[in-house]
Amino acid sequence: MLGKVAILAGSGFSVLLPVFIVLGMLILIIAMFSAGSSQQQQLNGTIGVAQNLSPDVEKWRSLVVTEATNQGMDSYVDLILAIIQIESGGRGTRDIMQSSESAGHPRNYFQSEAESVRQGISYVKNIITILQAFNNGFENEARLIAQSYNFGSPFANYVGKRGGTYDLSIAEDYSRTVVAPSLGNTTGETYSYINTVSKSFNKPYLYRNGGNYFYGELVGQYLGRAATIGGDFAIVLAEVEKYNGWSYVWGGKSPTVGFDCSGLVGWGLQQIGISLPSPAANQYNMTMPISEAEAKPGDLIFFRGTYGGPNHISHVGFYIDASTMYDANGSGVGYHNWKSAYWQQYKPEIRRIAQ
Repeated sequence: MLGKVAILAGSGFSVLLPVFIVLGMLILIIAMFSAGSSQQQQLNGTIGVAQNLSPDVEKWRSLVVTEATNQGMDSYVDLILAIIQIESGGRGTRDIMQSSESAGHPRNYFQSEAESVRQGISYVKNIITILQAFNNGFENEARLIAQSYNFGSPFANYVGKRGGTYDLSIAEDYSRTVVAPSLGNTTGETYSYINTVSKSFNKPYLYRNGGNYFYGELVGQYLGRAATIGGDFAIVLAEVEKYNGWSYVWGGKSPTVGFDCSGLVGWGLQQIGISLPSPAANQYNMTMPISEAEAKPGDLIFFRGTYGGPNHISHVGFYIDASTMYDANGSGVGYHNWKSAYWQQYKPEIRRIAQ
């Protein structure tokens, strides 16, 4: 079922209004834009649209394609290359997938790129086989596959038995409660870990001996969110990601004009035949509340009071995961952290389109 989260940013008006009302509206718009800019600064970078693989990784594409085809894994070539990007950047070691340990060898045991890629793909295939056994499409979640590559294949089974929904929270929980204690960290000790991804989630730390619970997100940077999400919402996200970085346009509902928050949501949903007209308050009334525990990518997240009264449904966006949404706000169209202090003050509420 496709779900949505809406954040009110209002919509356009076609009637003439008294001057003092127009002035009041302009003040509200300026305030909203200013607030969005502040949030952008807090994030210090956004995530979601695919980054380019480095030339050092791209030079191994033909090798990866050959080995993937030999193992019936040709549809996972881009994921394999993204893993190489994170593991080694395609340079500095012959074991470019850092797969030696998955075969029971010491680190960097493999002395040819072909051996490394062959074993790495074999291990990814094992993870996919585990996920396929649940017969629920879990093998299409690239971030889950990548995170299992980092934690080990038992993580795939762990997530599958818990419903198959992958997000950062389940990866962090596994790092803290399973991986770290198994290697001696029973106190939850952390250490500093700061990069664009960790800052975007407001979690600048890792658990000592706990692996890297951001690994799925790191790999996902090179795939784009649409590539890591399945179902109808992948179609929606692939469309709205085209406008990442565009400026917010009050009342905008199409690429020819631009987008405000509800316009972006409505345009995205049109791609799969769902009509959810603006403004955000209307979209709110066409959805039903769900708990954060039930939320899935494609649900909507709504906010109150970003302008207007404190209870006014004023903003909407697409729920992506436990801390990320895709929306149009004063800082532009893109991925934003709805768990930030800025957005939390506006009472986020996750809702789903009633079927």
